[in-house]
Amino acid sequence: MFGTSESTIKRLLANIKKEWVQPKLSGCSGYVHLDATYWGHNWGVMLALDEESGYPLYVEFIKSETNMDYTNAIHSLEE
Repeated sequence: MFGTSESTIKRLLANIKKEWVQPKLSGCSGYVHLDATYWGHNWGVMLALDEESGYPLYVEFIKSETNMDYTNAIHSLEE
């Protein structure tokens, strides 16, 4: 659709994750939106955003969306 291969998207996203440190939730000002987006059938990104600032609070690559993925994200945000 965008003229970019799946492997290019994965490589670019992997580079972002390696350079990014997950912030602590204490700086969050309100609601947190948590959801997953998929590229292909077997990989995606789970992302939590601070509603007010739009700042990413959590990023994790996933193969499928499970309850455990959400549990892990919530525990990471609480720590």
